[in-house]
Amino acid sequence: MGSLLGPLVSILHRLTDSFGAPSVAGDAEEIYDCCVLMRDILVTAVDHEEILSFTQVPEEGEALRDLLLNALGQNLIKLVEFPDTLDSLIALIGTDHGGTYENPHTVTHIVTFDLPNDFDKSFNRDLKRFERLI
Repeated sequence: MGSLLGPLVSILHRLTDSFGAPSVAGDAEEIYDCCVLMRDILVTAVDHEEILSFTQVPEEGEALRDLLLNALGQNLIKLVEFPDTLDSLIALIGTDHGGTYENPHTVTHIVTFDLPNDFDKSFNRDLKRFERLI
């Protein structure tokens, strides 16, 4: 899961930078590349969730698998409205968006990824129990 979220965070930062500083044109090719990379990560994440859902594990490992199941997916679903946000930004091009050079129009989209407060504790407990049982 970490190997999927780490690059996603980097890509989101890269995407933000690709829009350019206020009063500086963005890099359309870089924006497109970031979107393609995000798509690829999301496809991999869906595959990850599917594998977790349909993998048969020994009874001793079910608690661990159940804990991991949807931990990533519940966070990635928060990106559902992200394409609409990008579309609204693109729609601003060539319009009177209300921004000026001195006071540019700024759009912010915050996505927060989180896990239950006791996730680490539960994961470590279930992993130790699984290791003892096998």
